[in-house]
Amino acid sequence: MKFFGENKNKGFTLLEILMGISILAALVFAMSLFFYNVSNLGNVFIQSYETQQEIQLTFQLMIPEARSMDISNIGSYPLAEAASSSIKFYSDFDGDGFYDQIRYFLDGATLKKGFLTPTGNPLTYNSANEIITDAVHDIVASTSSIFSYYDANYTGSEAVLNFPVVIADVRVIKINLTAKQQNQNSPVSFGVTVTPKSLQSN
Repeated sequence: MKFFGENKNKGFTLLEILMGISILAALVFAMSLFFYNVSNLGNVFIQSYETQQEIQLTFQLMIPEARSMDISNIGSYPLAEAASSSIKFYSDFDGDGFYDQIRYFLDGATLKKGFLTPTGNPLTYNSANEIITDAVHDIVASTSSIFSYYDANYTGSEAVLNFPVVIADVRVIKINLTAKQQNQNSPVSFGVTVTPKSLQSN
């Protein structure tokens, strides 16, 4: 008669199974968190890039427009309005002989652009024909001005002209745009200084 030894392999205990499940769950959670962070970081990078592109594209249009501002087709002064969050001027930046009325203004958290070409005979600027488009979204509210203005004494360190600005005194315009989408860690900010040619001889 053969006697077989006792089978010592009793399998996993309930405690070991629970520990294994816990470890597996922790690994799955850690991997999910890792991929979430990677995905979120990618989204933040994309948003930052989009914001940067919006500001740069706006400056690419705004700078030549402002530099070439001049007397309108009906004899209005080149710079029509000069406020902290808006500006309006006339410019023939495309050289077609028409001095379009161009304005940039803050509407909520969006910097918008208004574009109006004179029409009719005699020419008039009919506000009903103005085309308004979004320029930069998610502008950050701050105590600093989007548009700042300087007189003929400007060399780089002079104080800005106080508001309300005397338009005839303006020779230099500084533009500062700061924007931040919801998930961005920090805002994107760019600034430029524009010296309109037509204002230098006044």
